[in-house]
Amino acid sequence: LGTHVLQQWDRAVGVRDELIEPVRPCEPLILSEDFEHPTHDRGQLTQALQSLIERLMTLLAERNAGLQRLDVRFLLDNHTDQNVSLGMLRPVASAAHVMDLLCLRLERHKLDANVIGLRLHAVTIGLLETHQSQLFECDDDFQSRRELERLIDRLSSRLGEGRGVHPR
Repeated sequence: LGTHVLQQWDRAVGVRDELIEPVRPCEPLILSEDFEHPTHDRGQLTQALQSLIERLMTLLAERNAGLQRLDVRFLLDNHTDQNVSLGMLRPVASAAHVMDLLCLRLERHKLDANVIGLRLHAVTIGLLETHQSQLFECDDDFQSRRELERLIDRLSSRLGEGRGVHPR
């Protein structure tokens, strides 16, 4: 049977050591954009956030990863900064979904001064869940679960973190 089987047997009974490579978590990503002139225009800020989120999702797609927690820092011209955090139930790969949740969160957020820059910090990154589709069976259960997760994300973003946890 060869030496490979004997080596595996020695590892199984503890005679030979086996090195285990740990799976390390993905490194957090930080993207930034500085404005030429300070701005308070929500349209310009939304457009800049959209661009940064699309770049972030492209970087995550290369890693086959999704975004689960995002911190957005608004650098203000009065030498302070304001932070907005966004959390998702599961890792997400859709820039449109993240932008929708962020817009909901920003509706309630008031900026104290003009913005001179943005920093996006992908705090928690996770591997995307893969799902094998069935040839003849319907995929309604998977789609229903995915839609429920999006609804919980939207409610949590609008009502605040920890307030939308599970359906009842």
